[in-house]
Amino acid sequence: MILDREDKKRILVAEDEFLSQKLIEADLKSKGYTCTVVNNGEKAVEAMHLGEFDLVIMDISMPGMDGLEATKRIRIDGKHTPILALSAFPEDDYKQRSLDAGMNDFLNKPYQRDELFGKIEKHLND
Repeated sequence: MILDREDKKRILVAEDEFLSQKLIEADLKSKGYTCTVVNNGEKAVEAMHLGEFDLVIMDISMPGMDGLEATKRIRIDGKHTPILALSAFPEDDYKQRSLDAGMNDFLNKPYQRDELFGKIEKHLND
């Protein structure tokens, strides 16, 4: 489903790997989402202070402030925006850590597009 111009949802993507950034951005734009990309946790926290987003896709492992710490800071700031963890680490090891940090869901890299969009729609519609 491609969104109408006035229905475009704004998604913040925090991902440090350039190729992953471009892939996620292309996938999101193909479905009509507006996308802002940052490359570390500090910039994700800053972007959440400066802008309004409907959902965040947060890589867990980034240089400097990782996605877990960035999520904790976003939650401390009182933001309830859904945050989807994205990780190349095994789900068994990191899913619970992600949820404990305040993330809403978990997705392994490399992700399947249908699974990504299913999780995005689920959290945007909650």
